[in-house]
Amino acid sequence: MRNRLAGLAVALLGATMLSGCASASGSATQSASGGRYVITEAELQAATERTLYEMVQRQRPTFLRSRQVRSNTTPVPEPVHVFVDGTRVEGLESLRLFIPKNVKEVRFYEPSEANVRFGTGHHGGLIAVTLLK
Repeated sequence: MRNRLAGLAVALLGATMLSGCASASGSATQSASGGRYVITEAELQAATERTLYEMVQRQRPTFLRSRQVRSNTTPVPEPVHVFVDGTRVEGLESLRLFIPKNVKEVRFYEPSEANVRFGTGHHGGLIAVTLLK
């Protein structure tokens, strides 16, 4: 019985992974954009907004929203951190300093991935900006 359950779990995991791959290769809309977590260079070059903040706000507004609150007793959202070319900068407002056409990519990391990739303390999520060289 235990072997059958383990086999079923492996089969379900495989099916889940395959369906995730199929949806990631996705629709025409996703192929025209970087998808849910990435704003591509092509999207940035086509932007009509004056600042990167305005562009992110219009194209991927969820990037700007914290994913977690500090505690149940203090429902203050954890900040979304911003890194530019691997260096942490101060707050979301720093995105107003950049022109979309000077940016290669904007990528959002969920808190769990941000904490693994950039170190602990990114409980609100993280926006990584890569500038054109």
